[in-house]
Amino acid sequence: MRSVVFLGVVLIFTVTVANENRIYSKKINCSSVSENLNISEVMPIKYDARIIVKPDQRILSGIMNILIDVKKSVWNISLCYALTPPAYDIFLLYATNVTIFDSFLKAELGRTRYKFSEFQYCDNKNLIILKFNEILSKGKYLLTLVYRSIINHNIQDIFYPTWSSRNQKWLLTNLYTPHAIRAFFPCWDDPRVKTTYNISVLFPADYTVLSTMSENYSFYVEPANIHFGIKLMQFKEFVSMPTHLIAFLIVGDITMDFDKRDIHYMWHKTDAGKRFTYLLEMADNATCYFVTHMKMNASSFSPKINHVVLPNSPMKSLGAPGLVVYRERDITFDEVLDFPCRDLDVITLVTYEMARQLFVGVASPHLDTDYIWESNRLMELFVVKIIQPTLNSDMFLEKEPIISEAKNRNGIDGLLYPLLYHKKAFALIRMLSQIYCPEVFKEAIRKYVSERTKNIWSILEEAYPMRNMAHDTSDTIKEVMNTWLTKTHYAELFVERYYDKRRPMTYLSLYARINHNEWIIPVNYFTKMTYMSSNTLDVVWHDWCYLNSTLKAGYDDMQISINNFLIVNVEQSGYYRVNYDDRNWMLLATHMQKNNTPHIPPLTRAQLVNDAYYFTIGRNINTSIFVEVTKHLERDTDFIAWYPMFNILLDISPYFKFFESNYIKEHFSIILDRVLLTIGYEENSSDDPMRKSLRYLVRMWACKLNHPVCINTASHRLIDYYIDNLEGLNKLWIMTKEWILCDGSKLEHLDDWKIILNKSMIYNNTELLEYLSCTENTSIIIYYLNLMLRTDYFSRLEQSMGPIFRKIVRKHVRKSIVLHYVLNNYRAIVSRFPEDFPTSILISDMIMNVYSLNDLYIIREHTRKLFLSDAEVISHSSDLLQSNDELTLHRQRYLGKVQDKFEKFCQICE
Repeated sequence: MRSVVFLGVVLIFTVTVANENRIYSKKINCSSVSENLNISEVMPIKYDARIIVKPDQRILSGIMNILIDVKKSVWNISLCYALTPPAYDIFLLYATNVTIFDSFLKAELGRTRYKFSEFQYCDNKNLIILKFNEILSKGKYLLTLVYRSIINHNIQDIFYPTWSSRNQKWLLTNLYTPHAIRAFFPCWDDPRVKTTYNISVLFPADYTVLSTMSENYSFYVEPANIHFGIKLMQFKEFVSMPTHLIAFLIVGDITMDFDKRDIHYMWHKTDAGKRFTYLLEMADNATCYFVTHMKMNASSFSPKINHVVLPNSPMKSLGAPGLVVYRERDITFDEVLDFPCRDLDVITLVTYEMARQLFVGVASPHLDTDYIWESNRLMELFVVKIIQPTLNSDMFLEKEPIISEAKNRNGIDGLLYPLLYHKKAFALIRMLSQIYCPEVFKEAIRKYVSERTKNIWSILEEAYPMRNMAHDTSDTIKEVMNTWLTKTHYAELFVERYYDKRRPMTYLSLYARINHNEWIIPVNYFTKMTYMSSNTLDVVWHDWCYLNSTLKAGYDDMQISINNFLIVNVEQSGYYRVNYDDRNWMLLATHMQKNNTPHIPPLTRAQLVNDAYYFTIGRNINTSIFVEVTKHLERDTDFIAWYPMFNILLDISPYFKFFESNYIKEHFSIILDRVLLTIGYEENSSDDPMRKSLRYLVRMWACKLNHPVCINTASHRLIDYYIDNLEGLNKLWIMTKEWILCDGSKLEHLDDWKIILNKSMIYNNTELLEYLSCTENTSIIIYYLNLMLRTDYFSRLEQSMGPIFRKIVRKHVRKSIVLHYVLNNYRAIVSRFPEDFPTSILISDMIMNVYSLNDLYIIREHTRKLFLSDAEVISHSSDLLQSNDELTLHRQRYLGKVQDKFEKFCQICE
């Protein structure tokens, strides 16, 4: 017989009720408790849940009726629930009568009573264990749980603050924290467990509830003895899904936009002041692309996808089937004001979320055909913006292999799921798509998403076995990819050419050998003579069970002319770096300089620059080689080829403040100037976004390096505006505003600078006064600081000049004249701007912004004299001195690290 046991368990937080059957919770040692629930003994079949939410009071409560199947006789039941510490310390259980009756017999027949004995809680594994005095035999039971949580601690797990123009509201969601569904209701939160759900939510009427479950109906409940109305929302029964795919978003003051795109609906704050139709367009284009071009089944998507834009969402974006939440600043795009190619960032973000909808989608919509914005350069941009920087972060930031972050996932699911490693996952997916025929790969993805009966590796192996592609390995594609998923970081190849034998050899880097990492690596190549050949697409798989091997790519005997360059890993098709012997590096550099790079694709040129810098910083090649490899950029006007150089300039920028950097600064300055001579300083409306971006970034870095032509051009533009049309400055395009207002203020003559100052005063424009601090002329800087120390000069301004004074100190104190000025006028400064420079702040600003050990010594000695003679601070001078000494030591270490990292850039000038 099937029997149903009614287990009445009332889980009450913070409420003390007198009862003789009271049973206290018992917090246990989790080391002896398995993290996985024993679903072979107890398995849920259906959840009936009524959830009650009071967001502003941070109260979450509800009633659960869970139909469970006890497959083996058990004494206890374990399930997941996220109690909030220290609530479990006062957690009380009240055991009511437990009744057993046969569901097929009439009422009152076969009724039995059970005793509930103990409740145990495992904190860090979110497990509760319900123990009984009698054994529960095999059968189907009804488990009823009544719970109430007052979330006062760790509210960041499900509660997040959000503001409108009227008041503060709370966002309640389980999207941002893994397993946060456990805080909504007790459950079996295990991806192996698929059940049905019948859920309703009772919530304040001024809030909105969105979910991965489709709404069945909702109605307004008349308030009774409360100050706000209540809504009840009933969701359609959710069939056979694990709990981690259930998501709730409960938020106040949002509204649905009247515009929609097929299955896509837009929600935003009621006072947003802008619409987000661009987001909807991109989402629709992406989903239609998957259906029409990749032949995905439309049923892979939810019948309705709600896109929610919030001003202060904790993450750029995050979604679940049918629901995606975006942070406003990361999803907005303005063609007039925004940086060129900014739209590509939005496209990337939206497309990523739509791709994730594919891999977790559950329902059946209908899609119309459309298009997605396509560009033959979009993948190149993806590589230089995502994959190449990921090589750096993977080496220096990530500590674990990707598979450790994707446990309980298979195939592409395992690659897309982890948030911390998603960029590396993208790189590995691209590597797969590069080494497989594109149509084969697309078909495999389509089959995986549509059928969901096999993992991606099996599908790929069936479609195109690895043995048909690999010359040096008999492994399956799963075994090959596991060498990438289970190893930390990535491979580094060293290609050494034996020019007398005209044959190259490949080696695994010393780093990889020391760490016992062995990859199976796809290798392709081209030379000056073969770059148009189809052989560039041939791949040979290198199994690093051996330390070296002869480089082959479809040939038994590959020979290269001694004057011919060799490039391995063409267009970054594999997720690894390649180093060469010095002679091959120089052959590459010479060819690119003399031939204006016609034979080497832009993406490969970018790869060469990026790898050369990495191996230079790692002291694997001479700095002079990096300099030679980058010289071709002075004639290269391709944004893709230039992109890694902008990241390199950003990385080196701290070193530019050292005197020893003058040679390498001059090298970069010459390259930047010659490119600007070709593409021009002024905007051209006919330029495509990549050309506009190139001009903006090259111009920005040329002025940062104080190139005189760049600064003089900006200064002339600034003076023209101040003389003829100062109000027009407020309407400047964002791409030129910083250049004209900041770089244009780097004037050589004080009289010219005064003209701009006087005009700014007339218009009472504090923003323009702040830009005047950009000047690099120390005489002008001292003049400006003296004016601000006067109490009368800026008296008619509504805002204090203290923030601008502090900005100047932090920006220019590295200059010896400015440092001595600040030290000599220390008391006057802190007296003039006490709110901006409380105790020791000015000293800290100086310590953290100088770039020589001698300057640190000067500050230290001056500080000691100052504190020991100042009556106001003498009582706690020892604490201040100790604090400053610690800060000075920290700064010394930082300066030492910067100098050590870029030491080789100084050596090339000697």
